[in-house]
Amino acid sequence: MNRFNNAPTKFGPMLSVTRLAIGWGRNAIYLSVLGFALPWLCWRRIKTNRYQAGLKQKLFGLTPSGSSASAAPDATRNTATDNQPTIWLHGVSVGEIQLLKPLVAAWQTRHPSWQFVVSCTTDSGMQVACSTFGDDVRLFYFP
Repeated sequence: MNRFNNAPTKFGPMLSVTRLAIGWGRNAIYLSVLGFALPWLCWRRIKTNRYQAGLKQKLFGLTPSGSSASAAPDATRNTATDNQPTIWLHGVSVGEIQLLKPLVAAWQTRHPSWQFVVSCTTDSGMQVACSTFGDDVRLFYFP
C-alpha cells in the first residue's frame, strides 16, 4: 500500500525491509561512533578537569536538598516543606540563564511569596546563575 493513497505498491514488503535495515544501520553507526568517542571524552574530562561540578546531581538526579529529581518542585505542585507554589525553570547554559533573569524578576514582582528554582547543565551557566540570582533563587545542576 502506498502511504499517500490506498493503491498497492509493487515494492510493498521490500520497502519495509529496506527501512528496517536503514534504521539498524543508523543505530550501528551511532553505537560505533559512541564507542570510539567515549574514551576520548572521558580522557578530556579528566585532563581538563571540566564537567566535574554537580556530577552527582547530573548522574543521579539529586537536588541540593537530597531529594531525587523526580520529586523536585515544578510549576504545578507545592513543595512538601511549605505550601508555597514553586516555579522550576531550566536554562542549559549562559544564554538561557541570562534570558531567565527578566522572567524571574517579573514573576517575583507578581508573586513575591512563591519560591523559584533554577537548574542548569553547564559550569559556565551555573557561574552566571550564581552571580545573577544570588540567594534569591535555589540553584542546582540538572542534566
